[in-house]
Formats: sequence, structure tokens, C-alpha cells
Amino acid sequence: MGLEYNKTSKIVLELVRDLFNLNVGDKLRSVREYVKLFDTSQGTVQNALNYLVETGGIAIDKRGSQGSYLTKFDFEIILGVIGKQHLLGCMPLPYSKRYEGLASGLSGLGKGVLRFHLMYMRGSENRISRLLEGSVDYAILSHAAALNAIKNGVKIEIAKAFGKQTFVSKHVLVKSKKYQKDNLKPIILGVDETSLDQIEIAKILKTKMNLKLKYINASLIRNYLDSGEIDATIWNYDEIKEKHLNYEYEDIKDIDELDKFTETVIVIKLNDHFTRRIILDEVNEEKILKIQEDVINMVQTPVY
Repeated sequence: MGLEYNKTSKIVLELVRDLFNLNVGDKLRSVREYVKLFDTSQGTVQNALNYLVETGGIAIDKRGSQGSYLTKFDFEIILGVIGKQHLLGCMPLPYSKRYEGLASGLSGLGKGVLRFHLMYMRGSENRISRLLEGSVDYAILSHAAALNAIKNGVKIEIAKAFGKQTFVSKHVLVKSKKYQKDNLKPIILGVDETSLDQIEIAKILKTKMNLKLKYINASLIRNYLDSGEIDATIWNYDEIKEKHLNYEYEDIKDIDELDKFTETVIVIKLNDHFTRRIILDEVNEEKILKIQEDVINMVQTPVY
């Protein structure tokens, strides 16, 4: 049963988002608290609660002065009531088998009325922007990119983490074929202007090496390398290996918590109880990582 538009419908949606933060047996906020939280009338809140009870989506045990407790929460009915049929996420372009495996695992999620869908987008900053503007429900980032954004006040939170080497195997420093070492001159390092990981790694490397950072469009990195406009860049080793790119490279070392740049996390808007609950219930890390491993080892054909 879908929710028809009326003066109560907005509060029904707000209530559902709040209830997704509760488990059966938990105490509900009081009607007075909801009135203040949603800036609405007591009658509208009560009508919204009654509507959810009448649909069979929830059941409430009223215990007088002790308050009211949630005794039933039917996931399928609630999703039908609010008309939510899919959860849309965004992740990097699947140009490596590691990303293809991740996409295959995430695309197969969902049950009943709800399905997971993905869109693909280069640049962690772009993915965060789409999340904050409401174009997607969640975004795939590296753990390092997520922590960096949160540290800088971006209103997101980590809903799931998958462990090291689930985002990339490692980052390497790739050198231009025209590069000639000169200790008197800084190395011109090309940095993807939309990648929080590259930007952060570059800033750290700059404290250890004589570098000049040049922010560039990621799709033109090979052109910059081949022309000699940059001396080096930071690159995902998976792409170099799988595409047999003929560049000299060296491992990036001596960076604290380097593993966080290789770990996949799912981020959501801060305090988005609804999306967090669905991700916690539906996303099984072990199953997704098994699919990723099978795709990397060419045991399974990627499907996304």
C-alpha cells in the first residue's frame, strides 16, 4: 500500500526514517518529542503513528508513564508504504577486476521490494557531492578518503568497512619515460584533482621528497606522462598490472596507515538511519568479498 499525499504524509516519512534507528523492543520517542523534532502538531504526529500501525508496518505497546515501545517492524510493509523500491549507490568506474568484483557483489543485493543499484563515477569528491545533494543513497570510497572528508567537516558517516586491499591492492608512483633525475629540480607530480586519496598521498609525499604538485584531469594522465608535462603520478597498481601499461613505477612506502587508502568503505549522509539500517541488514561483507575474489581470479564473470 503506497502512501498517498496529504498533510500527514511528510511526517509519516520522517517517522519511518527515525524508526529505522530502532530495534523491536526499543522505546519510542514521546509524541511531544516528535512534535518538537518535526516542528508539527501533536495531532499530525498521532495520525502518522496511527497510519503506520493500521498498515501493519509497526506495532506499539503503550505502557503509560513508562512510554511506548516498538513491538513490530515489518521491513517489507514499511518500504511499500513509503514507496522505496531501490537503494542507489555510486562507486568508481569499474576499470579494474577489483572494482568489477565489488560492483558485482553490490549489484546483486536486495530482496522483496528493495533492490540495490549502482552508478559509476570517477573521483571521490564527485561521489561525495552526489551523496550530499541526494542523487544517491550511499557512496563507495576508500577508508582514507572518508576519514579525510569527515575530518574536514563533511556530513557523512561510514556505514560499512571491508578491510584492506578491497578498494585497490596498492598505490604506486609511476614515472614518465622522459623523466631525467635532477636533484636540483623538483619532481613534477601529476595529481588527479578529484581524488581525495591522490591529493592526500601527494601532500604526504611532498613532506618527504622534492615535489611540485600539478593538479590534472585524471582522464589525461597518460597524455601528461607521455608528453613529459609531468614527471610522475600516483596510480592504482591494479590498472597498471591488468592493462599491461608500460611505465616504470615504484612502491609508495613509509606512509602511516597506508592500508586505509586500500580499504573500501560505504558512506552515507550523517544520521541517515534509514539507509544505515538497510546497509547493515543487507550488505554481507564476506559474500561480497568472495565474489570480488572470484572475479579477480577469473573464476566468476563480473555482472553489474
